Amino acid sequence: MRSLIQYLILFVILISLCAGCSTIPEDELSDTDAAEYLTPLDQAGLGMQLDTYPIGVLTPAEADDILYIQEEEKLARDVYTALYEKWKNPVFANIGDAEQTHVESLTLLVSRYNLDSSMTDSEGVFSNATLQEMYTQLVSEGSASPTSALNVGAYIEEVDLVDLREAIGRTEKPDIITVYENLARGSRNHLRAFVKVLAQQGEIYEPKVLSPVEYSQILDSPVESGPN
Repeated sequence: MRSLIQYLILFVILISLCAGCSTIPEDELSDTDAAEYLTPLDQAGLGMQLDTYPIGVLTPAEADDILYIQEEEKLARDVYTALYEKWKNPVFANIGDAEQTHVESLTLLVSRYNLDSSMTDSEGVFSNATLQEMYTQLVSEGSASPTSALNVGAYIEEVDLVDLREAIGRTEKPDIITVYENLARGSRNHLRAFVKVLAQQGEIYEPKVLSPVEYSQILDSPVESGPN
């Protein structure tokens, strides 16, 4: 009789443990952990901040950078939209929404300097041939598995950071630098989010564009906030 009771108690404990393990789906964990890393930009506040700076004359390099980075932010948004539709991991929906505000912050610069942007809002369509090829390749890679999708997300944020750093080096205009630095802060936070979600799944992300030192500095520093 005692053995039967002990067996029943053990059975109940095992059932309880299994039930506890299944109450928090992996995607909910990803969603919760990624939320603190989101950095949507306050367009109204950013617009008011930009109005405090003088409007100068753009160099050809500055104009090209603004238009390219505008579409590059759209690339991030569109890839994350496609990967969310494929895997339904809310980390892509949440960060994709933040990327939309990043696109809009570049649109402020486009309007401010009366640039002729050829960017279309159609998902997955780009005027820049390089970005069009990147979109096709990254969506294909991210569609291979949920882990591949998260790796693609981290890679995109690495590329954004390098391109923003180089663009900042080609301008001295405070309004442009303000926008780029906001975007870089967002990319660092998004990179931290993707790496953390991968770590939850037992995966270690290896940087593909950033130097190991710069990558480690980003991961070892806290989530960034500040005026958007």
